[in-house]
Amino acid sequence: MGYPRIKILPEAEEIVDDFLEGNNLGMRGFDDGAPHLQRNGKIAEVSVYKVLKGVYPDLKKQKKNHSDGGLDIPYRDLIIDAKSKMSRGFAKPHFCGNIRQCQMGKSYAANTYIFCQVNTVEWVVEICGWISKVDFLKTATLYYPHSYFIRDNGSKFIINVPSYFIQYKFLNEFKFLL
Repeated sequence: MGYPRIKILPEAEEIVDDFLEGNNLGMRGFDDGAPHLQRNGKIAEVSVYKVLKGVYPDLKKQKKNHSDGGLDIPYRDLIIDAKSKMSRGFAKPHFCGNIRQCQMGKSYAANTYIFCQVNTVEWVVEICGWISKVDFLKTATLYYPHSYFIRDNGSKFIINVPSYFIQYKFLNEFKFLL
């Protein structure tokens, strides 16, 4: 199964670069991600926003330095947070997306998550699926610091901050959100 792909356009990059000139996305104070990862995540957000709303968001109206700099996407009766990760390849159903536990607090308004993978070679955003916050918390696995996340190929890495992980195969297909 292939996931919907959005070609990243120069317009999306320009919107994000203009926004980042006057805004700091590293607001949690820990595990904020390198600037290039923050930029690519923001590009994924505005690309998903355009697919859902038909236009790019006006980031000038976004509150400066709001929580962690994320863009909530109001869509129908949902408040969507697009989560993304970077890869040099395309997503597969057994790959995982994750959300930091600290992003589950009441100060985060999202009730739905869209998981994306940014292919940094092909320069596209893949929309891997969506899930409600309620179902995410029922389905995802919480990993604590100093525990290992073991990939299906046997490689592993140490978890630094409490994080929830979910395989893409447990997400709803994007077409069912539209």
